[in-house]
Amino acid sequence: MKKIILVCLILFQAALYAQFTDIPDSNFEKKLISLGIDSGEPDGKAATANIAAVTVLRIDNSNISDLTGIQDFAELKELYCYFNNLTAADFSNNTNLTVLECYSNTLTSLFVTNNPNLEYLDCSSNQLTSLDLSFNSGLKKLICVSNQLNAIDVSKNQLLEKLYIHKNRLTDLNVSNNIKLNDFSCYDNAITNLNLSNSKEINRLDCSRNRLTNLDISQNLLLDYLVFGTNQLVSIDISKNENLTYLSASSNQLTVLDVSKNVLLKNISCSSNQISVIDLSGNLALENFICSSNLLNSLDLSSNTAMINLIVSNNQLTSLDVSGQRALNRLECNNNQLSSLDVSHNTALEFFRCDSNKLSSLNLKNGNNAKIAFNFSSYPNFKDNPDLSCIMIDNFSYADSNWKSKKEDTASYSESCSLGISDSFQKNIALYPNPTSGILNITNTHVEKATVYNAAGNIINSFLFRDNLKNSSLDLSNLSKGVYFVLLEGLEKTYSQKIILE
Repeated sequence: MKKIILVCLILFQAALYAQFTDIPDSNFEKKLISLGIDSGEPDGKAATANIAAVTVLRIDNSNISDLTGIQDFAELKELYCYFNNLTAADFSNNTNLTVLECYSNTLTSLFVTNNPNLEYLDCSSNQLTSLDLSFNSGLKKLICVSNQLNAIDVSKNQLLEKLYIHKNRLTDLNVSNNIKLNDFSCYDNAITNLNLSNSKEINRLDCSRNRLTNLDISQNLLLDYLVFGTNQLVSIDISKNENLTYLSASSNQLTVLDVSKNVLLKNISCSSNQISVIDLSGNLALENFICSSNLLNSLDLSSNTAMINLIVSNNQLTSLDVSGQRALNRLECNNNQLSSLDVSHNTALEFFRCDSNKLSSLNLKNGNNAKIAFNFSSYPNFKDNPDLSCIMIDNFSYADSNWKSKKEDTASYSESCSLGISDSFQKNIALYPNPTSGILNITNTHVEKATVYNAAGNIINSFLFRDNLKNSSLDLSNLSKGVYFVLLEGLEKTYSQKIILE
């Protein structure tokens, strides 16, 4: 009897080693040969004994179109078959599978219903319209981005911790059973309702670019990262979310954004809303504030000394004090109603725009003008400030060489605008003709002294008028053609004007 059993075992093993598994896709077989799982030249088959014991298989980027033969990888636990040409995949026989990465194929069908041990699935960037996960109760991480899903049921996946389902066609998504969910991304869908009340462990949520009109996150106290931009919210309550460090609320219909309880915030983005007032006095850690295209008419940044990026374009700001933001790297305050702006304390400034305001004073003399980027069409930009005649800078030659196109022709760069250069003459005072070929007439003011400066702010000439006449003249014919500034002093008043000498 023992001899018979021994003979049977030998015959069974011999039969096993004599069996072959069909591998019709030559690229699949070539990959197996390169991995040492198969041998010789591709012949459309591989020894079943060689593949049956494989636990990890990496066949990504191999131009494979057909996975026939995968069913005999009986012990397979991890499969990486991304970046291939697969249109269908069935892993029903791979019951030990725990990790499956099949993203970036052209899959229209994917069967994982017989894979109860599956914990990690990435099937992104395919053409899936449906996905059955009802038998994958052990699933902890699902990445199914950029498909064509109209619906997906994750109610049976109660161990799910990370769910990335953005860029599909979902209109509804029920996560009420996913109580362990901590990282959830569903942006770029058409979701109208999202109930997160049971998902109390969430610390990252991105539900932007949907159709939400309401979002209740009062139960999600661990939230650290929250993005809900491009929805239809008219209000949001984040007072319970005291752990927030990142908030993006852009492109909604918010009129109020209360961040007074969110003292850990480092990033706030709230552009394209209808916010007129925002209190940042409690947000001492704030580094990035992006709030363009709102209705802000004032902004107090005195508490926000850690600010690095400040973008408040297209508001109604009449003043802006950034003297305390010494680490400020980017400032965009264009399209406001600012009359003066001083960035002389912002030595880290690199990207700067203040065009389309009402500036008559701009101090850019921060000792580090060379750091400000100028190889971009938008940076820096001082244009569309019709009352701005002088821009104070570090070095005239540098500014004139690198920033000449960044201002209006009526404005000039100077290393010292402290002389009051600003076309601010009273209406009854006149300097003419301007432009002039040499003689400049001064009427309707008592002048004691006239000082002529070049565009760099250097004194070129001075004239004294001892008789304190109401009408006087200056002879500038000995000067080269160009732009000059004349400072008039008399009766304890000073006036200045830009002069063009032809």
